[in-house]
Amino acid sequence: MRSSRYSHLTWFLPPLVVYVFATSLTAPLNIGDTPVYVDAILRVVNGGSTKFWDQGGFVSFWEFGHLLWRPLGWLAFRVLHPFVDTDVRAGVTQALLILNWLFGLLAIFSLQGLVNNVCERPWAGFVATAGLIFSNAFLNYVQSGCSYVPGLALLTFGFYLMVKAAGDRSRWKAIVAGVVLAGAVGMWFPYSCAVPAALIVPLVFLGISQIQLVSVATVSCALAGILMYGAAIAALGLGSVSEIRQWAQSSSHEVTENRGVARVAFGIPRSLINMGADSVFFKRFLKNDPYNPVGLVDLARRSLWKIAYAYMFLFALVVGMFGVSRGRSLFWLS
Repeated sequence: MRSSRYSHLTWFLPPLVVYVFATSLTAPLNIGDTPVYVDAILRVVNGGSTKFWDQGGFVSFWEFGHLLWRPLGWLAFRVLHPFVDTDVRAGVTQALLILNWLFGLLAIFSLQGLVNNVCERPWAGFVATAGLIFSNAFLNYVQSGCSYVPGLALLTFGFYLMVKAAGDRSRWKAIVAGVVLAGAVGMWFPYSCAVPAALIVPLVFLGISQIQLVSVATVSCALAGILMYGAAIAALGLGSVSEIRQWAQSSSHEVTENRGVARVAFGIPRSLINMGADSVFFKRFLKNDPYNPVGLVDLARRSLWKIAYAYMFLFALVVGMFGVSRGRSLFWLS
């Protein structure tokens, strides 16, 4: 694309228009734990404590699995209070929705910037961004009060900063990238599994000469994570390893409850396309439910074609990545 004074608008406007269009004409099918987050923020807004014990176990404003989300939601409500609903519960909910929508913007522009830095085709960034916007998980949760999209936005932004740091050989960008990636973990702890890939991307693209930059980013990320969780532990007054372990186990249920090859095999397509209530039929088929039997033909007619479509798309993506050397590097990184 020829550089001009309108080039920034050409880069900025198309994904923004698609994002506004998509979020304006759709609604979330599942808002997840949004009411749980609203209740926790309301307790603090109404003068309650940020920690307490109840009969069900340890319940905290500082949840291990989503450490930063409730505090950030509370801060967003304090800032947006004059502009949201006068009803406190509705106002907190609106603040979370606005915060999520803004993080969605960060996610799509970070992805577009990332693709533009690793691909020479000017249209590739927009195609990738549009694909993210219309993916089922993103479009659903960006309109909820959950922290999955904010965590994804910080993860993508940190990835983008690491690519820029490698290109500019900038330690400061590497330091900021490390802090941002730690923030992604603070939004949703399982993103910690993806952080190493973002940290080593300079090594993948430019080789061992980038080891110092990667080390700076890794130390920055580790220090930010220690400070983040250390401050929460201090604020909660946890004085022993057993209390810290109980805090982690009682609040980070997402890390341990979703196990099984069958669940993963079904969950990957569901993140890309809307599977509706097909998971119920899939579970009945796997468990041979005698009261609600589902045969292979019934499953194929209702669900298997969607699963096949999703995996065919992923297969085509992998084939395309192996067509170029940088694509092969990205595949092994992923």
